[in-house]
Amino acid sequence: MNGFSMPFMQALGIEIAEAGGGRAVLRLAIRPEHLNGFDGAHGGLLAALLDVAVGAAAAIDADGPGLKLNQTLSMTVLYHHPAPRQGVLTARASRRGGGRQVVFVDAEIRGADDALIATGTATLRYRNG
Repeated sequence: MNGFSMPFMQALGIEIAEAGGGRAVLRLAIRPEHLNGFDGAHGGLLAALLDVAVGAAAAIDADGPGLKLNQTLSMTVLYHHPAPRQGVLTARASRRGGGRQVVFVDAEIRGADDALIATGTATLRYRNG
């Protein structure tokens, strides 16, 4: 969607459901290779999903047509609830401020039962070319 794709997203199975105007909604179906030793989705998977979500929210329609290349400068992840072993995770990200070079984006992940699993806040910098 909107040309925002990368091999890492494809390898994990992350799909963009909606994006534009500084917002993005991504989905990921949990697969057996995503599980940790406690039989739930691995925390690294959750962090990766949040990172892709904040990047998509910053990149797609940030200030007009096309993608704005960006890189995550920092991201804080809070784990609220154990992730399930199966089902679909939904990540929602929203740009909350910033300027022409640096932006701030908040994101959350919820399970199929709408339980809040993780949240993240990120600072991203736009790249030139």
